[in-house]
Amino acid sequence: MIGIIFAIFFGWAGVYRFYKGQTGLGVLYLFTFGLFGIGWIIDVIQAFNEYKNPKTTSKSKGNGAIISDVVGCFAECRKNEGIKRKDVINNLSPNCPLLLETAYWEGKPFFLVVDPQSGLDIGALPKENSGFLKNTYPNASFKVRLMEKDLNKPVIEIEVINNA
Repeated sequence: MIGIIFAIFFGWAGVYRFYKGQTGLGVLYLFTFGLFGIGWIIDVIQAFNEYKNPKTTSKSKGNGAIISDVVGCFAECRKNEGIKRKDVINNLSPNCPLLLETAYWEGKPFFLVVDPQSGLDIGALPKENSGFLKNTYPNASFKVRLMEKDLNKPVIEIEVINNA
């Protein structure tokens, strides 16, 4: 939803492109008023399409592991609001272990993805994936590792290790 707001109201200044982590295009949009309005219109359409059809990954691997994107990486850490999540992701190494911690937003539980070394979060599981894990494995323990170190949308592997 925030992407749509950025695209509509500030897309002409490249804010939507900065939000997506595309700094070069953001600067280009800033100096050309959203590529003379054409890029701005394309961004608004793209933001609506991404909102209606999110590209979150939630597929199962042969070993029973679940692959998922991590969302909200553009924001500050929930566990320490003075630190950007992208800075925490930058300090992670590929295949490093992570944790899933239950957090609440407007009274609804979701999983926060946390770096055990720093204790800081890098984002959250998409709501569909959090709901799936909570409903399918309500008392399970999980083994989580970083698969793709993307500053905008890292990918993690979740393995159910104890379904008590």
